[in-house]
Parts: sequence; structure tokens; C-alpha cells
Amino acid sequence: MNKLLLFILILIAFFIRFINYRYPPLLWDEAAIGYNAYSLLQTGRDEYGQSFPLVFKSFGDYKPGIYIYATLPFVAIFGLNELSVRLPSIIVGSLLPLIFYLLIRKLLPRDQKIAFLAALLLVFNPWNIHFSRGAWETNLLLFELVLSSLFFLNKRFFFSALFMGLGLYTYQAAKLLVPILTLLLFFQSKKISKLYLSTLFLFSLPILFGLLFGADANRLKVMNLYSYQRPPEEVNQIISESGSLDYQLFHSHPLFFLQNFLTRYFNYFSPRFLIFEGDWQISRHSAPYVGVILYPTLIFFILGFFSSLRVWRCHLFFLFWLFLSPLPAALSLDIIQPVRSLSLSLPILYFAAIGLSLFKQRLILLIIFILYLFSFLYYQEAYTFHLTKIKPSQWLVGYKEAVEYIVVHGQNRQVSFTQFYGQPYIYYLFYTQYSPRLYQSQAFLTTNGVDVGTVNHVDKILFQNINIQSLKSSAEPVLSILSYDEIIRQGYKPEEFIKLSPLFYVYQN
Repeated sequence: MNKLLLFILILIAFFIRFINYRYPPLLWDEAAIGYNAYSLLQTGRDEYGQSFPLVFKSFGDYKPGIYIYATLPFVAIFGLNELSVRLPSIIVGSLLPLIFYLLIRKLLPRDQKIAFLAALLLVFNPWNIHFSRGAWETNLLLFELVLSSLFFLNKRFFFSALFMGLGLYTYQAAKLLVPILTLLLFFQSKKISKLYLSTLFLFSLPILFGLLFGADANRLKVMNLYSYQRPPEEVNQIISESGSLDYQLFHSHPLFFLQNFLTRYFNYFSPRFLIFEGDWQISRHSAPYVGVILYPTLIFFILGFFSSLRVWRCHLFFLFWLFLSPLPAALSLDIIQPVRSLSLSLPILYFAAIGLSLFKQRLILLIIFILYLFSFLYYQEAYTFHLTKIKPSQWLVGYKEAVEYIVVHGQNRQVSFTQFYGQPYIYYLFYTQYSPRLYQSQAFLTTNGVDVGTVNHVDKILFQNINIQSLKSSAEPVLSILSYDEIIRQGYKPEEFIKLSPLFYVYQN
């Protein structure tokens, strides 16, 4: 019976994550993941001609490559499309409740109820659903971390180190999460495995080399919080108000860093983030009008957390995980970041399951079920009908339609595609299934600082900011994909052009 219930949970999780998998539209990184997997299959090289790299150059940023390699078999089977790119995340997101259940059973062998409730909450949790439906490396990393923890507690140290090591090549946050979780596992098991440490060390060597001597540290340099300096005018203002000594005592850079770090850290435990708004900075990281967990979960999390303190030694693993998991996100520039803090979802759901397990009366359980049902339906309504409509620019709505229009109508015309919303070239490569061999010979990234860059052309198609007046005065046949913002800023009306989406319009003569 227990196995049947778990199997049903997995099926429900898969259905929720798989249904309408093309929604929302592919993001830049998803298109890059798919095209690089396609390029590896076709040529054995990435888009820039590197043979099977561990870390992939992408828009000038450098990304760990495990998700790209996980995508290879699906691109081989289903071709280059949204399904093949997103299916690895959908699958691991659907299996995660089972692995989470097994991990809790290992930690609490006598309490099957908490393990089942935690798995049930994970199936329907907005935070985990959101990052399971797209090609988000953070979702694959979370699966690897939980699976590694399960192997470790079962004394399968090689396999534990294997999946923990793979995490280092899956997502940047692993560089901090892996050492944290390793310490938690040693503390929980009261055992230090030499096999685990030696295997993990071998995995870490290329990462350490890249951080010290390679370009892999670009993202760290750009995104770490300590590199963010107080603006000079603000420093001068503070000094003018109270003097240099006062500035050094109360407003120095270490204190400024500490203040910013604590602000970010406690944001992850705020109701604003958890149940009301989610990511209030970048809307593509959560559904609108709701937070990253369902409303009742916050209540049961609080109840379960304080209830667990009475026997805190039994829950020490998840207590530490709860307080340490926000660190990678809190140490980055963003004021809030559900992507880097996704691992926080598991201890929250764990303690919420403890809170739920306190209630046994049928009437109360019925009320709880109704509250959860309403909360989940509210989330689904927000996700399905409002996600891409509130800020379509965040979801890059219309790139696919723009590329399809170019393919049909761009013959014998000079084609240009606006760079206004960023990286149109990768969508052109992805949706046309452009030959990787042809692209590798002309791939050239114009870098801008240490982070992202741009590709200015593929064949005769130009990717650039567009002057509409020049287009209208051209004697040559042209087709140009314009952004809504360019049209408005240059004094034209959208009605003068062919509308493809809220973001993109077409001019052709």
C-alpha cells in the first residue's frame, strides 16, 4: 500500500510538471542548453567549438555543464525542442518527492507519517513546481544533493560523493551548498569517510583550478555581494555629515556588507517572499500574486518548527539545513533569489509536515484539505493565466513566433532582429536547428565587461538595435523584428507594424 501511494504521488507530480510543458516560453538559458546539447550530438563540440567541456561559455558567462549533458539523450530521441530541453528537469522534479521521502525515513525510521506528508507537500509546492517545469539547473542540483545525502546515510560513500561532485558541475550555488551539506552529513552520521572525501576532492580539482586561474570565476566576480561597494557619492555624503572616523566605525565596507547580507538572509524567511509575492525583483522566478509556498504551509511550518524544538536532536539535520541553505543566495547581489535558495524549500516542507502530523481529528483534517485545495488552485490560476501577461518582457514572449516569421518571410531580404530584449541569436539557432558546424565557424561573441556579451550576426541576419527611420528609407527589401519599446521610443505607433506578440513587431517593405 505504501509503495502504491508513493507511485501515485510520483505520477501526480509528473502530471503537474509535464502538462502544457511549452508554457511558459523558453528562456535564453534554456535555448542555449538545448542548442549546445544539439551541437555536441552533431559535432562533439559546443557552440564555440570546444570539445565536450565541463563548463560551457554562454553569452560570456560560464555555466557548469551537467544539465546540458543530461539533455543529450532527450535531444537525440525527441529532437531539438522544448520537450527535450525541459524533460530532465520534469523527471527529476517528479522523482524528488520519493527521494525526499526515503531520506526522511532514514533520519526518522519510526515516523513514516512525517515522511509521507513531506513528500505530499513537495508534490504540490509552487517553489518546486516552478523550477521543475523549466530547464533550471538548480532543480537538478537539489535532486543530486538529496540523493547524495541518502546514499551517504546508507553508507554508500562513493555514490554519495559521485552525486555531490556532479552537483559542482550542475549549478554555481553548489560551490557553497556542497561543503555545507558535507559538514551536515558528517555531523549527522558522526563519521568522516575517506572514500567520500577523496572522491569529492577529485571532482573539485577542475572547479578549484577554474576559480583560481580560469574564466569560470566571472559569475562569482559579478554576483558576489562583497564586491558591491557603497556608491562614492553616498560615502562622501556620510563623511561630510559625521567625519572619517565615524564612517570607519559605523559605516565601513565590512559593516555595509554585513547589513546587506543580513537583509538578504532574513528576506528568505519573510511572509512577503514565502506566501505573498515570491521574487519581487525578477518575476520569471515565481508566479504572480502568490509566494513560493502555499498559504497553509507557513502556518504548519511555524507549528512544526517550534514543536520539533522539544526533541531537537531528532531533527538536527534539517534544522541546520534550514538555517544554512539561504547562504548562497544571501551572499549574492540580488535582494531576493528563489533560484539560488531552492534547497531551502525542503526543510520548510519537512517542518510543515511535522506541524501537519500534529492534527488527527477528521473535521480539522477536512478543513486543512480545503485550505490547501483552495491555495493550490489559486496558485494554479495565477501561474496559468497571469504568469506571462503581467511582464511579458520577463518571459521573453514571442521569440519563437519571430523566428518562425523570419523563416517564412525572410527570403531575399536583409533581415535584422532587435537586441533590445537580449540574445536573439540563440533563439534563431534553436528554432531553425541551425547547423552547429556552420555556426561554429562564425561564432563570435562581442563581450561587454566580465559578464554577458552579444552575437551580432548569423549568416546575413543581423542582431542589433534598430533605427526605424533608416529601415523606412531603405531601397533594399528588408524585414526587421522590432521591439515594442523601440517603436514607442522612436516616436512611432505599434499599429503601423505587424504584431507578433506583446514584445515583437515586424516591419517589411
